[in-house]
Parts: sequence; structure tokens; C-alpha cells
Amino acid sequence: MTGALVQGLVLPVLFVGGFAATTAVLPTHDSRSTDSAPDAVEIRQQSGHPRSAKDLIAAHDCWRSTAPADVRGTHPGHAVVTWPGHDGPTYGDGWTVHVALEHTFNKPVLGFKVHAFCR
Repeated sequence: MTGALVQGLVLPVLFVGGFAATTAVLPTHDSRSTDSAPDAVEIRQQSGHPRSAKDLIAAHDCWRSTAPADVRGTHPGHAVVTWPGHDGPTYGDGWTVHVALEHTFNKPVLGFKVHAFCR
């Protein structure tokens, strides 16, 4: 009877406790590194050839210094950047913009270059 009591009470407690301990040590924030390129949000090539930063900036209505009056005070929607270890620039949104803003205003990432911000 004691064995059944142990299995009926102690094992569920150990399971729940183990689950709680496991979830307590898992990260609850976005753990992506700021020095790695995003998987699916970049546009790097057209017709199989890398595009230049100048081409991407012209094609996507981007700016290099002061933002146009109609977008001042808002977050850029996209950015043209070159990721560390990559041979050409990319046009990206979401995570790319986040990393570009962090690089520009808070913590520079070695080998990362922001060419422009875009709408």
C-alpha cells in the first residue's frame, strides 16, 4: 500500500516540480544574437547577382541621414545593412531594423554596417 501511495502522490509532484524547474531556466526573451542575419526577411539578390547598397537604397526609398519629414518620429519599416561575414548588403524588415537601430544608437556590432533606413 505504501508503494501505491508513493506512486500516486510523489511521482506527480516530482513531475510538476521538474516541469516548473525546467521552465524557470528557459529564456523568456528573444535570444537571437544581434550579430546574425535573419533567416527569411532579407532580400539579397535579384537575378542571381548581389545588389549594391546604392541600388537597394534607390529601389526602396531609403535615407542615410535625416529622415524625411513624413516619417520623422516613427520607426523605420526597413533597413539596408551588411551583416558580419556577408559579402553584400541586404534589405530587411523586423529584426534587421531592430539590429540596425541598436547598432546606430546603443551598441555597435563589430562588422555590421547600416547603409540606410527605409520606409
